[in-house]
Amino acid sequence: MNLLRGITRGTTLLLLLGVIASCAEKDLYNSDEDSRKSKLPSEDSYFGFQLRGNIPLNVDYAASGFVANVEVYAEDPVDASGKLKEGISPIYKTFIKDGKISSTMYVPTAVKEAYLYTNRMGLPHSVKLTGSASGFSYDANKATGSKTRAAAAAGVLNDQIPYQLGPAGRGDNMYSLCTWNGNGYPTTANYLSKTSYDMDGLTSRVQAYLANNRAANGGKNENLRIDADKLNITIPVGVTGGSAKVEVSFVDENGAFQNVFGYYYYKTNSAPTTRNDFWGMKKYVIFPNAGYRSYGLKCGDTAKLLFFGEDGKAVPTEDFPGGYTIGWFLLSNAAPWVSDNGDNIKKVNDLYTQYHTQSTRNICLSNESGDDRQFITLYDTKSKLLVVGVEDEFGATKGDNDFDDVMFCVKTTPEITGDDRPIIPDETPEVKPETETIVGTLAFEDNWPKAGDYDMNDVIIEYKRAITYDKDNKAIKVEESFTPKQKDNAAIYDNVFAYQVDNMGTVTLPAGCEIENGSRSIVITKGVKYLQNQTFTITREFGSSIDKDKVKTDFNPYAIIKGIRGTGRAEVHLPKKSPTDLIDRSKLYSESDAYFIDKDGKYPFAIDIPIVGFIPADETKQIDSAGQYPSFKTWVNSNGSQAADWYLKDKGAK
Repeated sequence: MNLLRGITRGTTLLLLLGVIASCAEKDLYNSDEDSRKSKLPSEDSYFGFQLRGNIPLNVDYAASGFVANVEVYAEDPVDASGKLKEGISPIYKTFIKDGKISSTMYVPTAVKEAYLYTNRMGLPHSVKLTGSASGFSYDANKATGSKTRAAAAAGVLNDQIPYQLGPAGRGDNMYSLCTWNGNGYPTTANYLSKTSYDMDGLTSRVQAYLANNRAANGGKNENLRIDADKLNITIPVGVTGGSAKVEVSFVDENGAFQNVFGYYYYKTNSAPTTRNDFWGMKKYVIFPNAGYRSYGLKCGDTAKLLFFGEDGKAVPTEDFPGGYTIGWFLLSNAAPWVSDNGDNIKKVNDLYTQYHTQSTRNICLSNESGDDRQFITLYDTKSKLLVVGVEDEFGATKGDNDFDDVMFCVKTTPEITGDDRPIIPDETPEVKPETETIVGTLAFEDNWPKAGDYDMNDVIIEYKRAITYDKDNKAIKVEESFTPKQKDNAAIYDNVFAYQVDNMGTVTLPAGCEIENGSRSIVITKGVKYLQNQTFTITREFGSSIDKDKVKTDFNPYAIIKGIRGTGRAEVHLPKKSPTDLIDRSKLYSESDAYFIDKDGKYPFAIDIPIVGFIPADETKQIDSAGQYPSFKTWVNSNGSQAADWYLKDKGAK
């Protein structure tokens, strides 16, 4: 017993001495490391060589209830027809909630202007963001204050409703329910109200219906054309109460033109039968500029239609008697602010095309079969609203015939059923996950901590990180692909590539990769110089538990020099990034190292370039030397305020 007790005591003593020695050794290393670090300027005094940075984004579409995916581009993403350009990629994506988002974008520092884009019906599809020291923003509630004018403005000839449109003698019997400002936005007091209907749900259903119909009909919606008696709204004789009220709400604009939208009415049993009959009818503009542009209309903006008697001269009322029919017209690209200094809506046969919903042959209906009609009308069973869509370019060869260039919905009180029109199913589609993709090129010097030649081509890895996220902006998964791209003979050492993350998730690895638990890293185990143009794709799944923007920035890539694994190894990280616990800490802040930056601050030991296809500097040529990337020096000397796109210039110019 005494012997055992003595042995136990001796063993305990040895263990304690070992722990003390280990702690002393660690303290010695820490003391040496702190001593070396204390001789350097502070970390903050060094330029960080970052080509991506955090920029706040604040968006308010003034669209209550809307959930939609939005994208930010560094250039105008739409072409002259209003469609998304091919071959460009967003710099940021996110879901908005209740029509709003306040987030932080992690984007290239070279971005000087930004555009907000969404394909979601009911929201402006492309707007230029306002840039300031506090980030990028868009506020649909903001008015431009552009040239507001009184009722007797240059564009109208009288000072009461209905306003007769000028110039005098235009001859097309065009009137307006409102006056407008220089952007075409109504200025008549209390003219617009906001609909109480769920526009998020309505637009989701309409957009899905039209997309599905296009997919089944050769990419077009021509099959939805119907007869004029179904396009128009007829107030039946004997309607409850003897009359009906009619409201029109703006839904969406998705075309290149600036259009004018309005209505006309006639006795149902006396429909116009000739072109002259139609020109002679009084027509009333509802929306002088039927679109979002220049802080214009918003989805759900609603106007009440007025009845001016059979001859158009009676005191206006909201009540349309039974036995009357209401039709629609569109003046294509005739919005007032397009020309004439914002004064006059262009008149019939003057530089624009007029479309209407009559069967009568006219400039938009070249034949009586109706296959050139520009309008469709749908019926949404859930809201019990009629939905009117317009194709704003004439003829099968000019327009895309999707019939969603301008869209409105119509409410009648009492309800006049629309179930004889194409029916929109009442199921609101689920919001599907989206994917944001970040690409870049990682370049490393492998002589760390000694000064290198700073050609930044010893290890070159192109990467693509595709983050799939849900409507709450929670990451579902990330697929990360890495492709070694360094030139032959660019490096002597068998360097290995790895990246460290805080939130590993559930990982699926390809052959040739492994998880290194001691460093929370994923490692491509073979020397990258033997893996040129081979792509390794790692999938990590999160189950919607982490913000997708956190997954984006949770990325600490590095090179393991000479491929030495385990403790006491040399690692090269991006400037000011933390090394793993396995690094040889005696190398930190030694030789030429200062936070993975050369001590003189001119070069990094590693850099993350936000493009793929980067052309590296020639072997042994400093990256900022003549014939390589001399703009790199301007970027560094300005602390990043100038030439932030240096990698697209000089040797990298396309």
